[in-house]
Amino acid sequence: MSLYRRLSAGVVAGSLAAVGLVATSSGARASNPYTESGNRTTTCDVDWYAQSELSHGLSQDYDESGTIENDEVYSNQGYRYEVSSQTTEYPELIGPGDFLLHHFTINDSAVGFRLPIATDHTMQDVTVRIASTTEELELGDTASADGTAQDPESAYFIEATLQGSYLEGGGCEITAPPLLEMPVAGDCEQALAGRTIMSRETADITVRDT
Repeated sequence: MSLYRRLSAGVVAGSLAAVGLVATSSGARASNPYTESGNRTTTCDVDWYAQSELSHGLSQDYDESGTIENDEVYSNQGYRYEVSSQTTEYPELIGPGDFLLHHFTINDSAVGFRLPIATDHTMQDVTVRIASTTEELELGDTASADGTAQDPESAYFIEATLQGSYLEGGGCEITAPPLLEMPVAGDCEQALAGRTIMSRETADITVRDT
C-alpha cells in the first residue's frame, strides 16, 4: 500500500497584464498513457489545470525489456493532468499551449517542481496558483518530505491552475461589423457609409471600407 504524505508547495499569485509566448525548456518527458487533458477553457475564459504524482515507486520496467529506460523513470511518470502542445504520442492531449508540473526529488527530505508555461494566444488578467491538496506556501519555500521522498512506498501530489482570458484567438476572435448598405440619397442630399476596423493588437486601423 502506498503511503501518501502531505506536501507543502508554493503559490504564485499574480495578475499579469498580458501573457504572450513564455516557455521553459526541459528535457523531461511529460505525457503518459493515463494522462488527461487539463484544458478546461470555454471560449474566452482560460482555465488550465495540471496535476502530477511524485513517487519513486513509478520507476518500473513498463515495456518488460529488462531495463528501466529513461522514459520509465519516476520523473517522467506521474503526469495526471496537463496542457501540452508538444506531445506526439497522445494527440488527444494536444492543446493551445503548455502547462504541466515537472517533478523530481532533490534528496530524501526535499522534492522539487518546475512549471513551464507557454500559450499559443495572448492572455490577459492571468492568475497562476500552485498548491498541494491541503495548503499553500510562498513559492521558493522549502518543502519537507519527512525523509521519505525517495521511498517507493511514498507519493506526493502537486497541482496548479491557470485562469485568465484570451485577448484574441483560441475561439475568442473579435467579430467584425458587417458592411453597411449605401442608403439612397434624395434631391439635395448626400449619402455616406463606411467601415473601419482596428485590431486590439495593432497600433492603427487595418481595414477601411468606404
